[in-house]
Amino acid sequence: MSLEEIARWQRQIVDAWWDALPRDGWTLTFAVWSRVVESTMREIAVIHEDGTETFVPFPESMTEAIVGYREALADPHGGGWPIAFQMRMNGEGEAQMRVVWNDQVWFGLHPGAPLQPPTDPTADVVPTPEMWRLELEMHPRAQDAIPDWWRFMVDGGQGAPSTSELDESGAQRVLVSRDEALASEMAIPGSVQLMDGAWGWDRLVEEVHDAVNKVVAASAHFDEAPGQPLEQSVLDDLTGEVMADLRSLHSEWPSGTPIRLLREWNERHGLRDPEGLGEVDPQVRVSEAAQRSLPLKNVMALLDGILLELGGYMLRVRCTRHASRP
Repeated sequence: MSLEEIARWQRQIVDAWWDALPRDGWTLTFAVWSRVVESTMREIAVIHEDGTETFVPFPESMTEAIVGYREALADPHGGGWPIAFQMRMNGEGEAQMRVVWNDQVWFGLHPGAPLQPPTDPTADVVPTPEMWRLELEMHPRAQDAIPDWWRFMVDGGQGAPSTSELDESGAQRVLVSRDEALASEMAIPGSVQLMDGAWGWDRLVEEVHDAVNKVVAASAHFDEAPGQPLEQSVLDDLTGEVMADLRSLHSEWPSGTPIRLLREWNERHGLRDPEGLGEVDPQVRVSEAAQRSLPLKNVMALLDGILLELGGYMLRVRCTRHASRP
């Protein structure tokens, strides 16, 4: 993979997308493309100046460019191939893209497809477990590059580390001491680094960091098991405590705060905002508005997912290390 090759494929994707759009009268467009084995889900939505939404045919030239881009990004030595792409472009042709490596996707015509599951519990689910198994055969990944949901989807988690996390060489990940965890630098994944300078996000990251420090300082796990193999249940417990602290803090926000934070996130990651946000009173506290507003509930659920990933990442990087192999 080279930067020149990446840039060439990106340019071809945007050019093919632009050519498929109306010449005027629209403000935003969103595109989603996902492939598992040989099954593909693709969609282009256009938001018009009057706020209405229509769909346009997905050009084959755009699919061809995305397939080339996917191959250019792939890591055949263990990292695997991207699962999906989410894209957003404004009327001036400025585009953003999110590459989906590890999230489960759901195909179909239900709202949120292919990145959200259907709400109907009787609906057929595609991709099927067999398709996910075949996808791993076609595009192999190292064990540590296979998300937990995927492992359990294909084989119930057999062959995956069950109680302690292993690196590529087989070394176990162990808890560090409390002092070492508290003294370590803030760790931020790439998806959140992208939010540097965006409205409210620097402060939000600091809140997660403070919540992690609070939980580490109070947790008995660091008294009982420093240097011991990391149990996934321990990391889950700590992450749950971080999230409980954040939810209590954020329940006092005015509703406009999470909406603005999510819009900033979606803008930089090329994602769509939930519908109905204009109906939410930005001055009403989250704890009150979320009880009667489905759009705000969706906003809080999406933010929770982002913060859960961030909090878990901070805990994993700051509170564990790989043990030296004997």
